[in-house]
Amino acid sequence: MNRILVVLALGAVMLPASAWPVPANEPKPAPKPILPALKATTGKPLAKTVKSPALPPDILQRRRRGIAAMLEGNLRYRGALLGGAGKIANAKLAGPFEHTYPRIFSATDTTVTLYCATATLLPSGNEPSAVITVIHPPEGGERLMASISTLMLPHQCRNADFKPFPEMEQLRVQRRRALGHAD
Repeated sequence: MNRILVVLALGAVMLPASAWPVPANEPKPAPKPILPALKATTGKPLAKTVKSPALPPDILQRRRRGIAAMLEGNLRYRGALLGGAGKIANAKLAGPFEHTYPRIFSATDTTVTLYCATATLLPSGNEPSAVITVIHPPEGGERLMASISTLMLPHQCRNADFKPFPEMEQLRVQRRRALGHAD
């Protein structure tokens, strides 16, 4: 039985290899690098990050509170231990800053306003990080959308200027008190 399987497996490998003729003297084209070609055709860097223009303090504070509430409601930032109310340490926020993504199939690039957040969850020691995008819908206002990672810091946040994020820590203290945990 094993010999039959070996013969069938060899036949299956050899049949496709011999089914298509290969020209002997035809040169193979060199593989084209995708990213340098994109930079050469657009003449622009692949992605860039620039500090956002100044906004009124009340809008910035409202965004910070909204980001803290959104992240506090997410299981990756709450953590699974202690009923989702483990202590939080070293909460930091960076932003706002403008990040430009080059478009491959279009002449115009996409620029978005981003925030980056990170914290350390105790007692587990997990360090979730998030990229928060500010979206301006056509009907007005703004919406926040987060992408949360527990593995590594997102590439948009690698050179970000992180500062303390007390709003996040205050919400965690409120959650802990509501569940009867003492700090």
